[in-house]
Amino acid sequence: LYSFDLRYDRCTATAARLGAALADMPGVLRVLYPTRSDHPDHNRSVSLLGGEGGHMVSFELAGGRAQANAFVRAAEGLNFAPTLGDIATTISHPETSSHRALTPEARGEIGITPGFFRISVGCEAPDALISAFPVPPLSQVTPDDPTSTEAPPASLVTFDPIVTVPSASSVGLM
Repeated sequence: LYSFDLRYDRCTATAARLGAALADMPGVLRVLYPTRSDHPDHNRSVSLLGGEGGHMVSFELAGGRAQANAFVRAAEGLNFAPTLGDIATTISHPETSSHRALTPEARGEIGITPGFFRISVGCEAPDALISAFPVPPLSQVTPDDPTSTEAPPASLVTFDPIVTVPSASSVGLM
């Protein structure tokens, strides 16, 4: 708890910057971060959270599952995890983890699409973290084939727990 305030302030500031950077990336359909003016509950979150957005950012990629798979393959240095909340940034793909038991229709009703990700922002240097987001251009992605029986990459079916924790220097910590 000694360093909680420092970690919280850093994660919150980095999450806001990451949300802004993701919103400007081609192929990103939407970004959900409570203090962004385009967030559906922006006014409520500013009132309840006192202008603090926290460390959770969600975003949706155009291109469906194929784009999500391409993102996962290109996301070297970003840890994928079924649960969120670590000193290092972790990413979750709700369609194949926390919300996998729901039907596609039920997921769609709550905004969980094949291209939707959640990010738990850690204490990395903001510029280093932003540069780690390799959103591949749609032109490099093979469109989803609804008749395909090909299984997605294993990393999107089941996220393995993080076995090793990166060093502070490898994730850009001060």
